[in-house]
Amino acid sequence: MRDQFCMPVPADAAAAVIAEAEETVRRAAGREERRLRRAARGARARRRRQADAERREEQRRDRQRSEEERLRAAAEKAREVLLAQVSALREASGGSILDCFAAVFDPRGRRGRRYSLPCVLALTVTAMLHGKTKLADITAWITHAGQDTLAALGARTGPDGTRAAPCGRTVTRLLALASPRALSRAVAAWLAAAERGGPVTFPLAAPALLPHVACDGKEARGAVRPDGTSLFLLSAATAGTGRPVVLADREIEAKTSEIPELGPLLLELSGRFPLAGHVISADALHTQRALATLITEKLQAHYLFTVKRNQPGLRAALAALCWAGARRCVTSGEGHGRLERRSHLIMDAPEEIVEEDADAVALDRVGPLVASPQVPRRGRLGSRRDKPERPVAVRCPGR
Repeated sequence: MRDQFCMPVPADAAAAVIAEAEETVRRAAGREERRLRRAARGARARRRRQADAERREEQRRDRQRSEEERLRAAAEKAREVLLAQVSALREASGGSILDCFAAVFDPRGRRGRRYSLPCVLALTVTAMLHGKTKLADITAWITHAGQDTLAALGARTGPDGTRAAPCGRTVTRLLALASPRALSRAVAAWLAAAERGGPVTFPLAAPALLPHVACDGKEARGAVRPDGTSLFLLSAATAGTGRPVVLADREIEAKTSEIPELGPLLLELSGRFPLAGHVISADALHTQRALATLITEKLQAHYLFTVKRNQPGLRAALAALCWAGARRCVTSGEGHGRLERRSHLIMDAPEEIVEEDADAVALDRVGPLVASPQVPRRGRLGSRRDKPERPVAVRCPGR
């Protein structure tokens, strides 16, 4: 039996065993290779998913930063509008600043409002009145406002009965939602209503200064349109009595000028602030017949226009007049770091001026002509310079 077990294995059987073992090894190596490839693919997929997540998170942070910057920029525009009028609001509000912003449109839905837009705007103005002019200082002041201030300005009441102040992000977001244009109009309408009531009545019992509305266009410093052009505003403001108050303003489009915009601006202002009997002044650009007709006929007001080289015929006719016997009016004052002495010559408009230049401006009702001196150079405070006289300047119609 022992010899039977020690019998040699046939060559064919040995080759089969070896082949089977090699196949087993190859299968195991294939399984290991596939496992390694799956592991590598999984690792690459995990890295891609992680990179995608990091990229999405970075994009989300970028969008959040862009949105915060946009909100801050929009809030800064609203802050600048309020800051420009804060002193006038303090004088005209009579302790009811909320009424000033009641007409400002709130673009939010009715549901979910915790703080009204007039409340946040009134809190912003109150913070400015306390010397806080930067947006960060304003939001910090509002967050720590006292209970009396919050109650007076309509802040919401919490479950415990105390008034809750809006957080800084809420203030920034609501200031960004408030359109600077609508905000400016609301403030101008409020100030116009508080400035005076009713038109000037005639006849006057005695000589008196008529109320004056000055119109001028200026470039808004630091304001840029989306197309990169500068923002120009045409404004109408009170003049001659105390602090000027902007009654109305209008944006000048990039491809137009002030000339076609002043008439609609005055008509819009006249709807809430009667201009009858007022003296409306503008620079030489607006010495136009259509505007003069609108002021005298539709608005029942007076105009005060400067005549320069844009009206060469009228300017030459006025320069040719004899100003030797004209009345002289001399005024002096301090402003812009200098003392000024202004000398004016006043005379009634001759009939030949009315007839010869009837096409330039509406001269069917003409008042005095005034010869205004030239503008002097800027001098130091304490210097006194008489301005050389120039024979033409301003025309004003009478009643």
